Order: sequence, then C-alpha cells, then structure tokens
Amino acid sequence: MIKKLLLFILLCQFGYAQHTERFIALVSELEGTPLDSITLFYKVNTVEWKGPAIQYCYMKKPYETYTGEWTHYDRKGNKISTVVFGLYGNVLTFVTYNKDGWISSESVTYELDTTAKNLTEFFESNGHLLFKRKERTYRYDKALQKRYLYQEGENWNGKKRGVWKTYAADGTVVKEKQYS
Repeated sequence: MIKKLLLFILLCQFGYAQHTERFIALVSELEGTPLDSITLFYKVNTVEWKGPAIQYCYMKKPYETYTGEWTHYDRKGNKISTVVFGLYGNVLTFVTYNKDGWISSESVTYELDTTAKNLTEFFESNGHLLFKRKERTYRYDKALQKRYLYQEGENWNGKKRGVWKTYAADGTVVKEKQYS
C-alpha cells in the first residue's frame, strides 16, 4: 500500500509537468483511486502487458485508465516496450527495445492539451488530445559495435514537425529535413 501511495504522489508531481493550463483546469476536480496492478495475457497465457491503473468517478460513472509504468512483452517473455502513462492515461514516455534488449526508439511528451468540452468527452474519446513529443530512433553499427542516435525530431499530434536530423554512426549529421 505504501508503494502505491508513493507512486501516486510521484506521478502527481511528474504528471502535471507537461499539461497546459486548459488541460489542468478540466481535470482539476478529479480525484483518483489507485488500483491494483493489472496484467493482460496473450491467448497462450503468457504476460503481454503489466502495470498500474487508476479509477476516477465522474457523474457517478467509474472511469479506469492506465497510469504509471507499463511493460509490454512478446510471447516469449522478452520486453518489447515500456510506457509511462500520466495520471489521466496520457503517454508521457514511450521506449521500444529490439530483440537484443537495446533501446531502439524513445519518445518523450513535453506538452499535453485537450479540446474536450467536459470530462465525459475527455474520458470517452481520444480525439480531443493534443500532444507534442520529442522522438529519437537508434541503430546499432556492427563495425563500431555500438548503438548510436540515428534520427531525432519532434512529433505534434502524430505528425513530424520542425527539423528532423539523421545521423551517421560517428555522430555527423547526414540529412536534415524540414516538416511543417
């Protein structure tokens, strides 16, 4: 119970960092109740996803959402990705791993907003979410025997934005492309 409370307090501190004032105003009256860890299984009874959740009650209707760190596994039990969800189920960080366990990509949300008019719309759809993320992909160079940053840029609401840079294994920029 103490671990759940500490996780909840930490998420409260971390969870608001990216939210706009409009987002915070909409959810400001919500009070959540942490739930036990949830485990989702493949049909073959191996773990697919595992992580915590939180429940909110609005207009006497319960809404559950993922929160905290979730881990995704393949059917053999290897970690595929980790996702950190904010207090309201929004993706804050997303990291994928290759078959050897190396990080192959990472995404960090630095701004979250919403166009939802009310909490019912907020909980019952995702079309209202607006987000900005910094994304990086990595590759492994066999000759140098090291992982390196291959590409980085920003993603706004699922679309590339600004300058995206592509790098060679030695760290030099080999391509820059502007997205609007």
